[in-house]
Amino acid sequence: MKKVWRVIVCLSSPEQGLTGIFGLWLLLLFNHLQAGQLVSAQKQSNDDVIKLMAFKRISVSSDPHGVLANWTEDSPSPCSWRGVSCSPDDGRVTALNLSYSGLVGALHLPNLTALSSLRHLYLQGNSFSAADLSAVSCSLETLDLSSNAISNHLPVQSFFPACNRLASVNLSRNSISGGSLMFGPSLLQLDLSRNQISNSALLNYSLSTCQNLKLLNFSDNKFTGTLGFSPLYCKNLIVLDLSCNLFSGPIPPSLMLNSLELLDLSHNNFSGKFSTLNFGQCSNLTQLSLSHNTLSDSGFP
Repeated sequence: MKKVWRVIVCLSSPEQGLTGIFGLWLLLLFNHLQAGQLVSAQKQSNDDVIKLMAFKRISVSSDPHGVLANWTEDSPSPCSWRGVSCSPDDGRVTALNLSYSGLVGALHLPNLTALSSLRHLYLQGNSFSAADLSAVSCSLETLDLSSNAISNHLPVQSFFPACNRLASVNLSRNSISGGSLMFGPSLLQLDLSRNQISNSALLNYSLSTCQNLKLLNFSDNKFTGTLGFSPLYCKNLIVLDLSCNLFSGPIPPSLMLNSLELLDLSHNNFSGKFSTLNFGQCSNLTQLSLSHNTLSDSGFP
């Protein structure tokens, strides 16, 4: 005769039975949610892989040092790729640092700004020209494209309007000759030094609508003529560097801002008398350079 083993679940009360069933339901629900979150995270990582591979394929024509060698389409996640940093919470790409990597190409910025969690982008010290500097969506807070081969005018439809969280932009050491600037109140630092800018519209816009800017650097460009502006909205400007240009005429009194800590107007053609400069309201000024101009008078205010 066969023995029949029976498993009997003893429930001491109907309430215990309901509690057990409810607990089992919660466990199943938790596992289902975990599985859904895992699938979602994998999908997001794969989305970042696609966008970064698009940048590599479209923007990079030469990678002589093999910096992007481990960037492959079959990777489940880009977080182990060289130059890529990801959030520990959801695995999304938050920073890309390819500084001084020897990369050559024509930069299509939308491939990178499309990364929804990308906050910091460092591409300085490469040889990128600018094929497309626009942006449709953008979460960037830091953008460094300095020391590249950007020679275009900054386009009207540039990244500035879409990147409304930008706090720091460095475009120095390129060959930018002019263009359009339309930055918002989030911007704190703007460096366009060592370019070929001669159109004073960029400078005038920056000084007339500087909002929350703390640093503005237009040194070593091709500006000429007199410097005339009314910095009505530059109440937070700490560093202003306009050195190594070809400005002439008197230094405007409106330049003497109370917030300034560093003012560099050296290596220009400014004229006038030292004694007419009113630094009385520059109570925070700690560094001042007016050398290599044609200022006269032995008196100093």
